[in-house]
Amino acid sequence: MNPVEIVRNGAPVAAIMIGANASPFDGWLVEELQRYVTRLSGAKLPVISTEDATPMHTVILIGTPSSNPRIHELESSGTLDVGSLKTDGFIIKALSLDGRDTLVLSGAEERAVMYAVYEFIEQLGVSFQFTGDIIPQTKRDITFSGPDIRREPAIPRRGLHMRHFVMPWMGYDDLCLMIDQMAKMKCNYLEFYWYEGGPWVEYSRNGEKRLIGDLYTKESGFTSWRTETRAFSTRDVVIGNQHFDTVRPVAPEFQECDAPEQAHLVARDLLKRVIAHAHKRKIEIWLGAGDCPTVPPNLGRHSRTGAPAGFFGTLIPPGDPAGVEIWSAILESMIETYPEADGYWLWLAEFYFDMTDPNSLAVVKRYDAIRNLVPGKAELAAMGYDQYQRSLDDAVLVNGDLGLIHCGVEVTKRVRERHPQARLGVSMLGRSYLFRAFDQLLPKDIPLQSMEAAICWNRSSRVPMENYGGLDGRETFLVPRLDDDENEFAMQFNLGLYEHDRVLDGSCDFGVNGIAPQTGKTRGLEANARYIADGCWEPGLNARDFYARFAARAFGDAAGKILAEAMCELDETELFLGLNVDTAEHGQCFQGLANFRNYNDSNDVFWMAMFRKQTHPSVGLDLTEFKWRSGEVEFLRTLRYRTKRFDETVSRLNHVLELFGRARPLVPDGSSAELAYLEVKTKAFILHLRGCCALMESMRTYHAAYTAKKAGDLDAMARCFRGSMSFIDDAERLTTETAEMSASLIDHPSEKFILFRYNVRQLLPIREFKKFIHNIANYHDGRPYWEPVDWDLIRPESFGK
Repeated sequence: MNPVEIVRNGAPVAAIMIGANASPFDGWLVEELQRYVTRLSGAKLPVISTEDATPMHTVILIGTPSSNPRIHELESSGTLDVGSLKTDGFIIKALSLDGRDTLVLSGAEERAVMYAVYEFIEQLGVSFQFTGDIIPQTKRDITFSGPDIRREPAIPRRGLHMRHFVMPWMGYDDLCLMIDQMAKMKCNYLEFYWYEGGPWVEYSRNGEKRLIGDLYTKESGFTSWRTETRAFSTRDVVIGNQHFDTVRPVAPEFQECDAPEQAHLVARDLLKRVIAHAHKRKIEIWLGAGDCPTVPPNLGRHSRTGAPAGFFGTLIPPGDPAGVEIWSAILESMIETYPEADGYWLWLAEFYFDMTDPNSLAVVKRYDAIRNLVPGKAELAAMGYDQYQRSLDDAVLVNGDLGLIHCGVEVTKRVRERHPQARLGVSMLGRSYLFRAFDQLLPKDIPLQSMEAAICWNRSSRVPMENYGGLDGRETFLVPRLDDDENEFAMQFNLGLYEHDRVLDGSCDFGVNGIAPQTGKTRGLEANARYIADGCWEPGLNARDFYARFAARAFGDAAGKILAEAMCELDETELFLGLNVDTAEHGQCFQGLANFRNYNDSNDVFWMAMFRKQTHPSVGLDLTEFKWRSGEVEFLRTLRYRTKRFDETVSRLNHVLELFGRARPLVPDGSSAELAYLEVKTKAFILHLRGCCALMESMRTYHAAYTAKKAGDLDAMARCFRGSMSFIDDAERLTTETAEMSASLIDHPSEKFILFRYNVRQLLPIREFKKFIHNIANYHDGRPYWEPVDWDLIRPESFGK
């Protein structure tokens, strides 16, 4: 069929036709189509009912066969086939009706019609991104050139797993924007997750309420982890302070929360409003809480084991009934506080714990009948699980897993007895190998979910998607990682990782019902989010083809070809800094060799903090004795390997900048801001990695100075100390320039929060460490060497400072 005209010379030549009794939702969809056509062309499409006559050249029919009589007629005559579509499936079809060009945007239910409308808007020239829209260029003429579209999802639930505690800047407006963009990308599912320290629910045990101020700071409005670092405010921001107009780097709703009671009230009101908005966009909301059986420290003090508290809380092993009791209270509070939520996930602990105390062994013995379904260390290694388990023996692994199984079975059983209508699910991290055991013990209507990514759990292999198969009658969910939380300063292009792990095709092959990648930020993840969203409809989608399409939509065909190449190179760089890292040289590794976390300290900060152990300038810290990553790798070896890796990454990124430069003259005006963002982020990442390299060289030459001193070569010692000072000066300068570069373009609250974290957990620690290096060098040069070093600013010695 010839192109169908929508707008000609800035004036509408099409009218939108809905049924006379169309629903308010259909009315909103009409407004959305009008709004985007106006943004594209300046023209506003008129709206008519089926009874109206119109002189317009084109008619756009919107609705279901039951809401729009003309679509019903077309369905009844056999011209359309809407009824056979899967849930969420939709049609965009051009045809001639009553002598007019007609476009049909339809599906069997309202959500499907929404997907048809948004797909049609993209076909007209809008690019829907995770964090906003891009309209590369406006135009006075708009046509739909086809071809007709009939599309059905391959994955029933498509969405996101979000962790608010690492994105505390997200308030109602930010969450609603994210939900709106998810709907435009045809997602229908959102999991809102928290750890047990968050303010989202209140509960108690034996009359004692759970406290939240020990794990979450007042300075964050009780929304964000303390994570063994001091509490900071935006007053501590050295570079880019002009971007912060509030004292707290958190959502507006939590700015005035100075007491836990306030935080609970605000959190409850906020989440209820967010759930309501998600439902308006036809998105299911499930709530998730973890890490069972870890509990808040004040309730954990009742544990028989007296286990110490970490930043997750206090572990209560399965032999102590307090753990199951507390976690039953947590889930019951979720259900009673948010009855409007669509479901509730119980998340089991991420790590492997020794659950071999006598009481726990007695509990574990109850599960002897399914012990053969719990793989031991050799079986796990054969599946590729090679990071978390490498230093543990079979007893710890199997008994630990059986202990988690006990918690999952008992908590869901107790909660169901009191809330039989609630939709419950059991989640785990890197443990899809437990699905078969759970399948034997849990009712079939309790779905199973696991966060899986080779970068974390299966580096020598890939995600064993086979674990998702053979669970007839049970829903399963896969949680990949939209972003890896050890490389949060970078943009992350992770499609190569998703292909490696078979996120899309493996999910289809083994019957996965939902894909919801975990996210710890939003900006910079546009490609990752869109790839998984699109792939849930097109499981055969490959990374290279996606980048070509994604870049062309956002930047136009000419610039898109160059920028797709740049994105492929950025993707390969992520693999180079992550999955392709040699752990024999570095030890356990996720992504980016832990160069920046947005919730805890990077490797660099941990390393600076260890120099606190030096007792006097005359006696250095023997770095040859320091083993990194649980004693796996010599520290100096790690420094050399990591520095070399970062140097090569800088070369790769410089080539990406060259590609950006080639594309710049070809980019339409409407896309120029997005390209500017990509350029600034790449330049800032280069500076950051160079700063990390300078810091590591300062540590290396510091060690070389003491080695020369021991050998009696005082001249070499002096040169090395001067070198160490020079490198730490470079590290501070480069880190400052990194913050300045980042602050030069802050176009999203997510980036503002990253800038805050970079100031307080990278720049300030390096500036403090510079004082230490200068003190040491000055001592050996006979100069004053007692400038105070605030080691707690670098990293506190103990939890909670």
